[in-house]
Amino acid sequence: MNEIVTVAERLLPLICELRHTTERDRRIADPIVHEIRERGLCRMLLDTGAPPRYTPGAWLRVLETLAGAKASVSWLIWNNALPCLWSRFLDDGGRERVFGDSRRVFAGSTRPTGQAVITGGGFRLSGRWSLVSGCELADYIHLMSLVHEDGVPRMRAPGQPDLRVCFVPKGGYDILDTWHVGGLRGSGSHDVVVDDVFVPVEDSFSPAPPVAGHSQLAQLPIIPVMTAGLGAQFLGMARAALTATIEILRHKVSVDPGASIHERPSVLADLASYSAAVAAAGSHLHTSMAAVWDHVRTNLPTAENRAALYSASLHAAAIARACVIAMHAAAGTPALYVDCPLERSVRDLHTMEQHIAAQPVWLEDAGRVPLGQAPTNPLFLI
Repeated sequence: MNEIVTVAERLLPLICELRHTTERDRRIADPIVHEIRERGLCRMLLDTGAPPRYTPGAWLRVLETLAGAKASVSWLIWNNALPCLWSRFLDDGGRERVFGDSRRVFAGSTRPTGQAVITGGGFRLSGRWSLVSGCELADYIHLMSLVHEDGVPRMRAPGQPDLRVCFVPKGGYDILDTWHVGGLRGSGSHDVVVDDVFVPVEDSFSPAPPVAGHSQLAQLPIIPVMTAGLGAQFLGMARAALTATIEILRHKVSVDPGASIHERPSVLADLASYSAAVAAAGSHLHTSMAAVWDHVRTNLPTAENRAALYSASLHAAAIARACVIAMHAAAGTPALYVDCPLERSVRDLHTMEQHIAAQPVWLEDAGRVPLGQAPTNPLFLI
């Protein structure tokens, strides 16, 4: 299982060499994308019907490894895990049509900002979706929409609209050049517009909790796993920040009166405490993911499984965020320059923490579970 982590490690020199190209073009440099396609890094969690080649734990390791070098690269691979997990909802024909080519890369949005109008054999899809990371690179995009029937949104239950995810191939959408930002600049998270495009019913689905089956991957809880992937990226950035700060402090010559920065008690204490905290949070995240993976070998995931993974994931993100900020402060003025990994990490981190997966709502629902209360967010159980 660890060979895929080695593949990711071997990509690091290329990612670093082309870092400025990725930043300048606001998309991941083509040679990196080529390697990602060829190595199957975007398909690690795709259920092919065969015994899984990689575990979710190996996927987390890949994300940690790549996020430490360039968060936009790990972000692309993380985002591609979602359509792979979505594939469980497609029938054989739709799955082969969408995922049949092993080199395909995906993008998508879970914001239900479009309309899927019921028509013969499928839906007429229209709308605009923002923050579609990697859309310029994608061969297919998946877009969540409200199902409309007879001119009005269709409801599955009171207060519960009928949501539909549609897979749309390249050429069925337009990309608006909107991604002019500081953090995650290389992710190419532009807006996407679809104008009355037909989507066959076989290329669409309604998200639902896992159902009993013979596949571990098909029984994984989707949203908690995606949240774990976010936490792993934060951890990778924190480890890189610790390494960068130690390197800076070892060679920095102090010109200010008093103790050198690498002799200040607060700096020394932060290095020690955050090294331990990041290691502990990482261990807890991997242990929690391994527990869920083992559980779904023979059982459906429980609310307790989900709550534990949400908690471990967002705890890891919080510890890692605090570490990156502290290391940026400890490094002093060298951290201000764009060639410094700490400068990029702070920009990227502030952008990543705006994602829905990083929001407190998941922790709030995780806290409801041990009290015997029902989660309020319907995606908690997906």
